[in-house]
Amino acid sequence: MVPIKYFINYINYNINMEFKDILRDLRQEKGLTQEQLAKDINFSMSIVNKWENGKKKPNFKALKILAKYFNVSANRLLGLEDINRI
Repeated sequence: MVPIKYFINYINYNINMEFKDILRDLRQEKGLTQEQLAKDINFSMSIVNKWENGKKKPNFKALKILAKYFNVSANRLLGLEDINRI
């Protein structure tokens, strides 16, 4: 059985995830580089890098494209919805 402290840390991590972390995790789950993702969604690698480093946030159009590409909701990308509900 998993100790309760790990469970609490897991929940806190998911609740506090930011867009940059969620994007990076989704990209890595697909085994993509920033360059590959940028090419697939027709954005520059520079903007993908800025999103993942928290220097920029995507605009509405980019958010829709990313949500469709990763098959997740915009709320999930923004950290407003936890897909790992227990």
